[in-house]
Amino acid sequence: MSIQLTNQHGVYRPDHPDRCLRVVLYRVPREAELAVTFQREACGGHHIVRGQSMPGTPFAGQYMTTLTGRTAYSADEMRAETLSYAEQVRRYEERRPDRVVLGFAGAGNITMNPRFMAFDGEAMAYTDPDVGGTFGKPCPALLVWRNGGAELRSDVSFNRVDGKSAVAVSGVDRTTEIASAIQGPQLVENGRPISETQLIKLAADGWFYDLRHILQFPFLTWPPRRPRDERLEIDCGLETFWAGGQLNQTQVRDALSGEEIEIHLDPYLDTVHDYVREVGGGKPVGIDPIEETLRAQGYSDRLPRGERGWFAIDREENTLHMCLRRGIYNHSILGLTEDRELRWLGIAGLGGRVGVTMEQAARLAADNGMDNALLVDNGGDVMLNLRNDWALRSGYGRSRIRGLLLFTIPITPVAFDEAWLPLEPLASRAS
Repeated sequence: MSIQLTNQHGVYRPDHPDRCLRVVLYRVPREAELAVTFQREACGGHHIVRGQSMPGTPFAGQYMTTLTGRTAYSADEMRAETLSYAEQVRRYEERRPDRVVLGFAGAGNITMNPRFMAFDGEAMAYTDPDVGGTFGKPCPALLVWRNGGAELRSDVSFNRVDGKSAVAVSGVDRTTEIASAIQGPQLVENGRPISETQLIKLAADGWFYDLRHILQFPFLTWPPRRPRDERLEIDCGLETFWAGGQLNQTQVRDALSGEEIEIHLDPYLDTVHDYVREVGGGKPVGIDPIEETLRAQGYSDRLPRGERGWFAIDREENTLHMCLRRGIYNHSILGLTEDRELRWLGIAGLGGRVGVTMEQAARLAADNGMDNALLVDNGGDVMLNLRNDWALRSGYGRSRIRGLLLFTIPITPVAFDEAWLPLEPLASRAS
C-alpha cells in the first residue's frame, strides 16, 4: 500500500454530529515525478469572485463569469464548463507521451482563487487579481527541476513577459530549467508549523482569498423554497471583510484574534435589488433565518461576551455582534521531508462543517515528516486517485476540477517502492 487511511474525529459543527474525517498521507515514490496540469482556457477572468457583492444582490458570497460569459452563482454552475479529471489527465499525457500518470491529487484552487499560480512547463495558470497583485513578487512555491529533484523555496516569482510565461528564482529567470511549479501559502517551514501569529499575518496579506477556510461564517441558502440551482449561497458577515474589492486587513486580524466583530444586517432586510425582487419575490432574507442559522451552526448568545462562538443581535440597530470561530475545512498539503522526499497529505471532511483548522492541518503535516509544505487546495477538490483507484474521494462527489497534481512515471516500466506511513490521529473532537 502507498497510503494510510484513517477515520477519526476532527472539529465538527453541532448540526453535523459524528461525521468522520478521512485523512490520507501519501509518500510519493522517488522514481515518480510531480507534474501540474490545469485548464488553460480558464486563466484570467474566470476565477471565483468573493470580495464584492453578488450581481443583483446586496450579499457577499461567490460568483463567477463562466467561459461562455454567463454569471454563475452555485458551485455546480461554476463547474459546468470545468474539465473532468479524466480529461485533465488525457491532456497531460498528450503533451507528454513519454510519461504516464501513476495517480493524481486535486489542485482545484488553480485558476479559481488568487495566490495559487502554477506553471506546467509551458503555460502559466493565474487569475486577474494575480496580474496586479502577485506577478513578479517573490512567494513560496514548490519547483520541479527538469534535471530532476524538487525544491520548496520562498523566493519564486511568476510573471508574463512579452506574452510568455516566466518563472524566476531569487530574481533570476529559470523558466527553461523548470518542469513544473505551484504556489501557495507555506504552512510548514523548516519543520515548524505556522503559529497563530503567522496565520494572521498571512491572512492579512491576502493569502486566504476564501476566508471561509480560516473563519466560520454563518452559512445559509436563499430563497429557501426555490430549486437548489436558483438559491444563493450566503456567508453572513463576509461583506464586512471587504470594501470595493479590497480586503479589510484590520477586520481579518481582529476576527482571527477572537475579537468582537460588528456586522450590519441591512443587506438582509433589502427588498429592492433585482435578485431579491425577481427571485425572492421582493421579500428580504430577514433576521430570524440568520439567528436560526447561528444557533444551528454552534453559535450561542449564552456564552460569555467575547468568547469564540458568542453572538448577540440588536434588532433595533439591525446589527450582529459576534466572535467568529475558526474555520474548519478540508485541506490538501504538498511538501518535502528534510531529505526532499515528496509527500502529500489530504484531509477530507465537509467544508465549514467537518474538518480541521488551518493550524491543525499544518501541525499534522509537520508531525508526519513534512519539513517544508504548502497548502495547495481546500474543500471538495481534496481528492487522491492512485492507479485508477480512489484512495480519497471528493467529499462532495466532484468529478470536474480546474487543476491537478500529477504523480508521473516514465512510460517505460520502472520498479519503485511504495510504502504507507503511520499517521498520528487528531485529537478526538478537538476544540
